[in-house]
Amino acid sequence: MPAVGWKPPTWSVPVAAVVVSDEDGRAAWTLPRPFSRPPVVTVAVVDPDPGDGREAPTVVLEAVEVDQVRVRVWLVGRGEVRPAGPGVRVHLTAVRLPPGTDG
Repeated sequence: MPAVGWKPPTWSVPVAAVVVSDEDGRAAWTLPRPFSRPPVVTVAVVDPDPGDGREAPTVVLEAVEVDQVRVRVWLVGRGEVRPAGPGVRVHLTAVRLPPGTDG
């Protein structure tokens, strides 16, 4: 348990958002504040129809910049891969790299 009054270093405080894909399966997140260099980003896609048993969504980071993250959601099925289309929710988190590390 952290000591009373303890605060994490400012570089380690994550930011998070949920974005929704457009007709091409793409989504963009403008970060609430620019980072000094591209952050470490984690993504998780929410399956729009988990009971269908046919296609599984996967998300790809297309770009990570100091002020924006862009992703694309794909549906992967039996022998077929296609853009997910609109309305798929993607959860994102971003955190700064610790000082003195390369990314």
